[in-house]
Amino acid sequence: MNEFLAKSNPIETIQQHTDELIKQYNILKEKYPNILEQTEWELLYLAALYHDFGKMNVKFQNKINKATNNNITLKDELFEFDEIPHNYISPAFLSKRKIIEKFGKDNYKILVLAIFFHHARKPIDISDLEYIKKTIEFVKKEADRFEYKNLEISVNLDYLKYILSSKNRLKSLKENWNCYFKIKGLLNRLDYVASSGINEIEENTYDENNEVVSDKVIKYFKRKKYKFNELQDFMYNNKSKNLIVTAPTGMGKTEASLLWFGDKKAFFTLPLKVSINAIYNRINYEIRYEKVTLLHSDSLSVYINDDKNNMEFDESLDYYKKTKLLASPLTVTTVDQLFKFVYKYNGSESILSTLMYSKVLVDEVQMYSPELVAYILTGLKTIENMGGQFAIVTATLPPLFIDFLEKLGINYNNLIIKDFTNSKEVFDRHRICLNKNEPKGINKELVEKLAIENKVLVIVNTVKNAQKLYENLKVENKKLLHSNFVKKDRKELEDEIIKFTNDKEFSKENGVWIATQIVEASLDIDFDILFTEMTSVDSLFQRFGRVYRKREYSLKEPNIYIYDNRNTGGGKIIDNDIYDFSIEALSEYNNIIISESDKKDIINAVFNVKKNDKLVSSKYYKIINETINYFNNLDPYTFEKKEAEKYFRNIDSVTIIPSDVYNNLQKEGLVDKWKTILKDKSVAKSERYKIKMEINEYTISVSYYWKYDINFGEHLFYYMSHIFICNNEYYYNDNNKIGLIVKNKFKKNVEYDNFI
Repeated sequence: MNEFLAKSNPIETIQQHTDELIKQYNILKEKYPNILEQTEWELLYLAALYHDFGKMNVKFQNKINKATNNNITLKDELFEFDEIPHNYISPAFLSKRKIIEKFGKDNYKILVLAIFFHHARKPIDISDLEYIKKTIEFVKKEADRFEYKNLEISVNLDYLKYILSSKNRLKSLKENWNCYFKIKGLLNRLDYVASSGINEIEENTYDENNEVVSDKVIKYFKRKKYKFNELQDFMYNNKSKNLIVTAPTGMGKTEASLLWFGDKKAFFTLPLKVSINAIYNRINYEIRYEKVTLLHSDSLSVYINDDKNNMEFDESLDYYKKTKLLASPLTVTTVDQLFKFVYKYNGSESILSTLMYSKVLVDEVQMYSPELVAYILTGLKTIENMGGQFAIVTATLPPLFIDFLEKLGINYNNLIIKDFTNSKEVFDRHRICLNKNEPKGINKELVEKLAIENKVLVIVNTVKNAQKLYENLKVENKKLLHSNFVKKDRKELEDEIIKFTNDKEFSKENGVWIATQIVEASLDIDFDILFTEMTSVDSLFQRFGRVYRKREYSLKEPNIYIYDNRNTGGGKIIDNDIYDFSIEALSEYNNIIISESDKKDIINAVFNVKKNDKLVSSKYYKIINETINYFNNLDPYTFEKKEAEKYFRNIDSVTIIPSDVYNNLQKEGLVDKWKTILKDKSVAKSERYKIKMEINEYTISVSYYWKYDINFGEHLFYYMSHIFICNNEYYYNDNNKIGLIVKNKFKKNVEYDNFI
């Protein structure tokens, strides 16, 4: 009796697994009693109760007994047929009559579909119907041996009409779609957590000292003897509102954001992993809120290499598991981890059902591509619809973003839009020199001259331009930073550039750093002079924020030199229309001090439809508009999860290791050592994972089809590693790192599609 198995590792019966779901259900309900109506709580309970009963199917039981090396084999009277997945059968245990009497027909339909779709499998077609009926008849016999806490077990076929053409059935939910999303999403979360071994679906936002993150920020300010500025006061006092806030660099946006979170579950999103890691460390170690987690593609590596936390591998793995399950009070993450739910794939409901009782903050929204902007804006409106809160906090805000939120129907009754550009605490920091139509690009002689007595930052738009300029500059102290370094080298360079402008040891050291746009956001660097290739003004002002970050500038000489070198490759990555609008708007401010208020006017001149009627004809505007329209009309479950992730990230990249780096590792004997350890099954899983992390430090993610000579014939180091050799040069010059060299002669390598 009741020995039907649900899982093989660890071995767990249906009753034990269901008990764990109900336990997590009670934890969630106790901590967040208001996220669902009473009827919805009851529906969720029923979904959790019945979701795995279909595992009583004899085929499933024989399969799982075999997996556990159990010698039990049950008689299979349908041996000639394939197994019907348990989520197709579980809704048969629902009592249609009782549920409709209590909750109505629509809610019965929601329950059936939530259980039916709780695993993402290919929907059945009508040709399977008779076999499903036969399977259910045999499951009835098994169900006679199952008891569950005074629950009357019965099996019927009434649900079948709801799962035929089930995707179309989802459309018929109409006004009940939000209810379905909540029940399905929370059912998935309960199931994931119950299977994961972590203790609680939601960890308390209060720490052991009964303090939340905003309390920690207040204490941090007291230790530093700081006072709240206008921005921080505003966000702290408007915790119950959705916010769109524009504030210049240096106003303490990070602390203001944490104050807005208050005692709520929260997600802090940023554009770049280096920025995310820096904010995570700051919250954890400076502000001392230890209940913060980190979620991006390399977050487990960060946990394992975190010397301050001193966690063992298993502890790091548990911490990472909790992070992936969105169980933490505060998560610092990338937008792709959260906003992919806009694709409405089966399984995305678990993300949105978490965000419906959370706060989501998007930092520096203007840094994203127009497609990602559309995803984010659509996602924020969806979060609001479901009951969650959002804030956009940025140094520059293109007004058309607000236009699109209006088009999406944003609720202005609970939204405050605030601009701190004219704050008394903001001072002038930049004087620009705009060099139009510069066929030679950045003036390297001027860079060389100014680098003698200044810390100079040069930002260019492509890796190729960065490497070329680096080779041609005659400066004794010069460094290069771009995305074409192996991770180990890139991390060292990021640390170096921060020390160069902030560390007292380097306070009198001058020289040049040449970088690409990877330094635009959240790297805490403060140079004296900036040379930059022209880009769209929103990105340009992000670059401004790397110079005179917290200092006032009043000299007559420029501290920012901008070069319009569209025809040399410097402007090719920018939308042509936005590029032209930006040049035109900046022209009026040449060779004068440019205030924060001026920057706002320039942004309006480029990105405000009311002041620039040409904007609506631009490719940039059209992409956002068309993408938002697409998602508004997208049917649920059109995409599978992997497709959604690929399209969301616009993935056209491959992980490579430069042949020069690989050959050096071979000479050092590391390649053979790693392969031997990874093949040895007696080596602990933790040790093998650490080797994979070590290998990862020597890799780069590059576009698989452009300018790289990649050998897709072999997965390096271990089976299906998806790491390939790249034959482009990777070398050092005068002991300075150059990175992977970009060349033009290589074309798209279509072989890659056969290996991904």
